[in-house]
Amino acid sequence: MKKIVLSALLLVSCCSLFSQRIVTKTYLQSFTHSQIDSILSANGVPNVFGTNYDIDVYRLLYNTVSYDSSATTASGMLAVPRNTTCRFPMAVYHHGTVASKLDAPSYLGGLEPVVGMVLASTGYIVTEPDYLGLGDGPGLHPYQHAQTEASASIDMLRAAREHCDSARILRNGQLFLMGYSEGGHACMATHRTIQNQLSNEFTVTAAVPMSGAYDMSGVMVNRMLSDSDYSQPGYLAYLIVSWNPIYHLCDSFSQALVHPYDSILPMLLDGTHGTNDLNNAMPSVPKRIFTRNELDTFVNNPNSVMRVALRQNDDYDWSPNCPTRIFFCRGDSYVPFQNSVVAIDKMRQNGCADCDTMDVNPALDHVPCAQFSILSAKIFFDQFKLLDCTTGVPDVQGQPIISIYPNPVKGVFNIEIYNADEIVTAAMYDAVGRKAQDIAIHSGVNSVSTDGIATGVYSLRITGSKGLNKVSKVTVEK
Repeated sequence: MKKIVLSALLLVSCCSLFSQRIVTKTYLQSFTHSQIDSILSANGVPNVFGTNYDIDVYRLLYNTVSYDSSATTASGMLAVPRNTTCRFPMAVYHHGTVASKLDAPSYLGGLEPVVGMVLASTGYIVTEPDYLGLGDGPGLHPYQHAQTEASASIDMLRAAREHCDSARILRNGQLFLMGYSEGGHACMATHRTIQNQLSNEFTVTAAVPMSGAYDMSGVMVNRMLSDSDYSQPGYLAYLIVSWNPIYHLCDSFSQALVHPYDSILPMLLDGTHGTNDLNNAMPSVPKRIFTRNELDTFVNNPNSVMRVALRQNDDYDWSPNCPTRIFFCRGDSYVPFQNSVVAIDKMRQNGCADCDTMDVNPALDHVPCAQFSILSAKIFFDQFKLLDCTTGVPDVQGQPIISIYPNPVKGVFNIEIYNADEIVTAAMYDAVGRKAQDIAIHSGVNSVSTDGIATGVYSLRITGSKGLNKVSKVTVEK
């Protein structure tokens, strides 16, 4: 415990040492919102996101810390809307498992960078950290390592703020976190670190971890010790090889792994091979890579080095203080859905007032589940998103003036709106994104009754035909 606390303190103190985060900034590409629409269409994704902004995409190399708190660098993708008048929220998308350095987001590998580009085109400043050891980061990626997932993500946010300040891209103070697969685990770790250690610097507005292995020491151990075939056996190899420098699991891989895995697996994790190469080199039953002695120690000793390390990387035993949704698909054969069940149950036991989970589609496996989960996360975030395109003086040059009072509400509240020279509509949504009430609205004071809706926190969205988009929280009491 003392070692864990010391590592956390070192993480926070070392993160404060860098007066400048960005080491290098590489412009990658610009996209119009029409091009983003075309990318979605080419990949068979319906454009229901509301892309409005042209965007610029960069690769940032930035200062951060390694697992032992020594100074290192990491890279990541930054996508920003091209607009100089609006104040945008920030969002982090944490990517899933990759083994090749060039499959990382900042090298625009795969489809996950498109997630960040779409979010940026809808009005978010988006970071996609590569994590340590991927992209332009040195060394081996510490796979599913909560501490460095968080530190790399947080320092990427700091680097993005630095870029925005220099480029005069305005921020509104909101922060949204999401991630899929390994990114679900990373999203959870980042959220927990911000809330517990950095609440004076960041405030998370809402978070959606998706299909992540949150229960490393329980659900994932049971899967890896199973005698049945597993479609992604390379996950276990990735974990063992990348954790050995951190936790000293063994003196040599020949001590822990049977031949030829003791020599093949480390070579396949040199940053030039993909996850398919790793999976193809593994037995279909992952535990068969271990020597008998190593496997017996792991099975029978709850305090073995590996068991302790796994418990340290469980990242669900806490209580988020902002709206948090855990999405999954019950048919997931890569990351068992029970990870999400364990996580949500523990968070509720810990007192989380606004935590929930959703089986996005019980028939889908891990890969197809991603598209529907990410879309659901975007819809969830948009309830809370504030897009301030005023000049800071709302009654100047015809800018809309909107007031909502009283709040909390008992029975009736008022929406007061002026200078909205457009068609305006309003609606209230509950915590899971379901529309609770349409509201007829006009210029002046609009009295709204809440008699027909239940007690709770709702998102009030006011939109207009010329770009007005205001979202406010309204608390309904009885």
